[in-house]
Amino acid sequence: MNARYDAVVIGAGISGLSAAYRLHRHDRSILVLESSDRVGGVIRSKELPGVGVVDLGPQTVRTKDAELLAEFEELGIEKDRMVAGAAGSKRYILLKGGLVPIPMGPGAFATSPILPQGAKLRLLMEPFVSPRRGRDESVADFFEHRLGHFALERMVDPFVSGVYAGDPAQLSMQAVFPSMKEGVDRHGSLLRWGLASAKAAKKEREATGAPKPPKAQLFSFREGLGQWPRALAAAVGHDRVKTSVKVTSVRRDGDAWVVDGTGPEGAWTVSAGAVILAIPAPGAAQLLGVAHPDVVRPLNDIPYAPVSTVHLTYEREDVHHALDGFGYLCPSGEGRPVLGNLWISSLFPGRIQEGLVQTTTFVGGARDPDRALTQKEKLVALVHAEHQAILGVQGEPIASFVATHRFAIPQYEFGHVQRAGAATSLEASSPGLFLVGAYRGGVSVGDCWAAGRASADRALQRLTGATVESRSTAG
Repeated sequence: MNARYDAVVIGAGISGLSAAYRLHRHDRSILVLESSDRVGGVIRSKELPGVGVVDLGPQTVRTKDAELLAEFEELGIEKDRMVAGAAGSKRYILLKGGLVPIPMGPGAFATSPILPQGAKLRLLMEPFVSPRRGRDESVADFFEHRLGHFALERMVDPFVSGVYAGDPAQLSMQAVFPSMKEGVDRHGSLLRWGLASAKAAKKEREATGAPKPPKAQLFSFREGLGQWPRALAAAVGHDRVKTSVKVTSVRRDGDAWVVDGTGPEGAWTVSAGAVILAIPAPGAAQLLGVAHPDVVRPLNDIPYAPVSTVHLTYEREDVHHALDGFGYLCPSGEGRPVLGNLWISSLFPGRIQEGLVQTTTFVGGARDPDRALTQKEKLVALVHAEHQAILGVQGEPIASFVATHRFAIPQYEFGHVQRAGAATSLEASSPGLFLVGAYRGGVSVGDCWAAGRASADRALQRLTGATVESRSTAG
């Protein structure tokens, strides 16, 4: 690998592969370096014999981005995309030990037991609650102030746990919901911000003639989400995607970036006009720390929450609950040992053998990090007991699998904007260096795809001196 490339991408998760594919489509010579023995990062799919396909990390993607869907066509995997049906729109929350459907409209909300009547009336006061302008506040403080305690406990808390595996009392509004925080500060309330946003979007559509955006789709693939990064790697070229290699240093030498490392064939060195670091923040800090020790220190301080996914398979007749939805989330106030549970066989029935049901349960996160690292046998027993209590499971699971992610999701806690800002400082002082990952711009799979694509566009601009148009609404 002693060669010169236009760009080297370090990390073959969805961010890195998205960047690499974008560069490849612009006829740039690239090299992708991945330390593990496969591509995809936290996205990983597995075929369980006699059961079907399960995803061991993220389970679904939600998007309305036309460019992402067009990319699937280019990759030849659009035909394998599986869109969740009606089950994807019905979700439950655990309340007092039982499952309650999350109301999806005003009528359903009015009769739902998810909030006491007084708490529902409290929501009507939101437009009259003064904003706390000019200062950051926790996600918990923001929503409790604006919507009340019950709304925080039963609506916001489980949502934050489901998306960020985080603690709303520690997460920063400025980092997690920047547009919402700025909108409320500007317009005075969530209601007025929402109305103003809708009005502005309508005005822009009328001015440009753009159609109303389609509804977002929730989807996966026939071979699991892992089919997507594998397709990206194949399109880039397997000779340009190297796995099981360790990058030991990234340094500037004149007008080039030099990357050193080791692999199955021994030590190697490559150079490039641009380097895209698509790895977790601590890893980026380690690689760049020799040359920039003070600048990278904040990146090393970004915390990551560990999460284990526990996959259990049962005979359909052994599960009392209809599993007629996406799954359920657990508010922390319920005191349960899990964050939530997804009913994958209901979302994508074609991926699981007929007569079986497949559940995926999330354990750990910032709420209970040590539990995520529990022995796998104990996690299986714990989740099975939860299923017995909540889903009315009678028989034993016929198959189980546990995947533990020690650095699953970066936590956008207080000070995150400043910590992540170290990446911006590094890019400004190091022409040709670009940092991308879930710690910048959002943690969803769609966010990471869009961020990778945007980093490639910035690299192309650096390499060519011309601006590359890029638009994305993935999420």
